[in-house]
Amino acid sequence: MRTSVLFLALAIFTSCYLIDPPLNMGERRMRSGPGSSGGGTSTQSEAQRPDTSFLISAVTFPDSYDWQRDSAFGAVGCTLLLYRDGKKELEIPAGPKERISASPDKHHIIGGSIYTEYTDRKGTCIKKNGKDLVSWDEPERLLGLLNKDGVTYSLGVDQSGGAVTYRKDGQVVLKVAGGSVFGSFCSNGYGPTGALYEDAGRLCFAYKSEISGVQSAVLVKDGKTQTVMSAPGTDLLDVRSVNGEVLVLYNESKMTILSSGGSPSVLCKHVRWLEGQLTEYKGHTAVVGFYNNGIGRIIGAIGWEDNVMGLGPDTSYIYCDGQFCHKVAGVPAGRKDCYFFNRNCACQLGSELAYVLTPKDSKLSPFMECGSKTMKFNLHGYLSGISVQIAK
Repeated sequence: MRTSVLFLALAIFTSCYLIDPPLNMGERRMRSGPGSSGGGTSTQSEAQRPDTSFLISAVTFPDSYDWQRDSAFGAVGCTLLLYRDGKKELEIPAGPKERISASPDKHHIIGGSIYTEYTDRKGTCIKKNGKDLVSWDEPERLLGLLNKDGVTYSLGVDQSGGAVTYRKDGQVVLKVAGGSVFGSFCSNGYGPTGALYEDAGRLCFAYKSEISGVQSAVLVKDGKTQTVMSAPGTDLLDVRSVNGEVLVLYNESKMTILSSGGSPSVLCKHVRWLEGQLTEYKGHTAVVGFYNNGIGRIIGAIGWEDNVMGLGPDTSYIYCDGQFCHKVAGVPAGRKDCYFFNRNCACQLGSELAYVLTPKDSKLSPFMECGSKTMKFNLHGYLSGISVQIAK
C-alpha cells in the first residue's frame, strides 16, 4: 500500500540528476551558460478574464545539451525562467554554481514570485526571484515556505528524515525529533505554501509523533505547540486549524472520524480512508484522498458528511477550490507522451484545470493547456510549474 510514510522515505535532498527524482523513475504520487529560450505563443485567449494571469516556470539548457539523458548528472549550467501570460518576466542563471536547482520539485511559485530551494554540503539556500533570501548550514528538504511581512518562515525535514525544523529567517524556532508533518507541497489538501499556512492571522502547521504505538497530534501556531489528540488505536490522517477551530481527521477501528472543535463524528460511514487531507467542498468540511473499494482497488475521491464522490482508480493528484474538484491521472488524459513532473504542474481556475506539459519528443515545444486554450513555449528544456494569479 502506498502511503505518505513511503512517499517520505522515497524523497531525497540532493541528487546527481537534473530531475529529482530521475525521469525514468517518476514520482510516487498517491498518498509527494544560459540556454536558449523563447517566449510563449498562445493559440487562444491567454486567460479567462482580464484580471487573471498565468505564471509559468521553465528551465532551459544550451541547445547542444540533451537534458533528458543528463550526462552531466545535474552539474550543467542552465536558466530558470518565469513567464507571465507567455511573456518572459524573469531570466535567472541556475545550476550548482548558482545554488539554484533545475529540479521542478525545488521550484515554488508563491504570490507572483518564484522561490527556489537548494541543498548541498554547505546547507540549505532559499532564493526569491533568483536573489538570496535566507540560508543555513544544515541540509533540509522543505515541506512548507511562507513569506509574511518581509519575514521568511520555513518548515523542513533533515537529510535523515529524523527531525523537523521550523525556522524564522533561517533561525530555529522549533525542532522536533521523530515528528511527521501533515502536508507538503505535493499534498492534495494543501496550497502553494505547502504544510505552512496562515489561519486567523497566525502561522500554522501540524505534525504527529508516535511513542509505544500511541500517536499524538500536535498543532503549532506562531511557534507555540498544542497537543490536540493522543489516543491508542488511532491512525492520524490530517490536522488543521480552520478559522481558529481545530479539525482532526483520523481512523479508529474500521471508521474514519472527523473531530471538529473536540466533537467527533463518523465521516462517510461506509468508507475507511487510507489517506486523506482536509479541505472545504461546497460549504462542507471534506476529505480528499484515497480509499480501498473492497475488491482491491484504490480509489481517489472526495468525501463529506455521508457523501463520497469517486474520482477513479487512476487518480494521482486531486485539486479542489471549494466549489469544483478535478483529478490528474499520472499525466492529463491523452498526454502520455509528455512529462508532468509533479502536482505543481497543474493549478485550478474554477471549473477548469490549467496544466503545463513537456513532450518527450524534444522536437516539440512545451505547452500549457487550460480548457480550449493552448500556449506553446519555444525553448530547449521543460516547464516546471504553473500558478494562477487573480488581481484583487
